[in-house]
Amino acid sequence: MNACQVVHGTRPVPTALDGAMPLARAAGALARSPHGVLPVTAADGTYLGTATARTAAETLADGAHDATAVGTIAQLPRPVATGTDLSTALDALVIAEGAGLPVLDPGHDRLVGWITHQAVLGAMHTAARGTVPTAR
Repeated sequence: MNACQVVHGTRPVPTALDGAMPLARAAGALARSPHGVLPVTAADGTYLGTATARTAAETLADGAHDATAVGTIAQLPRPVATGTDLSTALDALVIAEGAGLPVLDPGHDRLVGWITHQAVLGAMHTAARGTVPTAR
């Protein structure tokens, strides 16, 4: 199982939220996201963290934060890179808010993929059957 890394379960990055986007507008995208979480990036593409539908809803509940930039609610989950082994990625997913995590480049400042519980378990299952899955 050690040979199986995140690269074997990585999925395409969902459309990232611009960190300057008003929270009220970002809430719609978060509500439509299948995992309740989306990456947040700066205008130049630098990874800023993730935003969750839950955090957005809690922040918007008082009616005073509609124009607040979504970047202000971005959280930095435990970093996962393409070379991270799948069991470590699964540990990171267990403690993360939402059901997905960004996969980052070695510098941890650019998005290169997305990982979910389902993708990790699928890759582990394939590896347990004796074949190493290919990256998608």
